[in-house]
Amino acid sequence: MGARPLRPCASTPYSASLAALLFVIEVLIALFVRDSFVRPYFGDVLVVMLIFFTLLALWPGPPVRLAMGVLLFAFVVEATRHLGRSIVSGYRTIPLQSW
Repeated sequence: MGARPLRPCASTPYSASLAALLFVIEVLIALFVRDSFVRPYFGDVLVVMLIFFTLLALWPGPPVRLAMGVLLFAFVVEATRHLGRSIVSGYRTIPLQSW
């Protein structure tokens, strides 16, 4: 059994319209929501979904591989946010920072 060839994603119109809907929701959250849960946490989840569906609409690759790439990207962004906060607040969470 050989590897399956890449084919255009059959759900491209669905993915594009879902990405557009998520973008509108993100803009509405940015403009009108001022709280400590929806904007920082739910908004981040929606951004990851927005990135996934936008790339799925544009890139005809396997959705599982794309999902893993977007998830890895989200983890890296959150890790750098955490490191930035720890450096600004004076905490040294990484042993290599003390060198």
